[in-house]
Amino acid sequence: MSNFLLNIDPKKFELPSKQVKIKRLGEDAVFTLKGLDNPRIEEIREMATNKDGELNIAEFQAETILSAVIEPNLRNGEYLKHFGVATPYDLVDKLFLPGERQYIYGTIQDLSGFADDAIEEVKN
Repeated sequence: MSNFLLNIDPKKFELPSKQVKIKRLGEDAVFTLKGLDNPRIEEIREMATNKDGELNIAEFQAETILSAVIEPNLRNGEYLKHFGVATPYDLVDKLFLPGERQYIYGTIQDLSGFADDAIEEVKN
């Protein structure tokens, strides 16, 4: 019986974070992203799935960004007012160009364990 699980530091289960700068928005436009855990990803998937079981990809990506950008808080009403938007989803659309949004979403996916190098196949 292998006991490798007992050798794993429980601190490894803390979700990783990373800072990214959106150059177009200015030198101080740094966003802190944090990986999401399974329950939160499932919540987001349920929220973005319609009654026919179809996933709205744009809504899934926007909610993922809103959940994982921990600084600044994109749900802050002051930001919504400042940018003249009604919802945090609108703020995501206003702030980020499509490529920037995709980059942020991809980075969040990587931080959440979806990176190509997150798992290695063992060859016997």
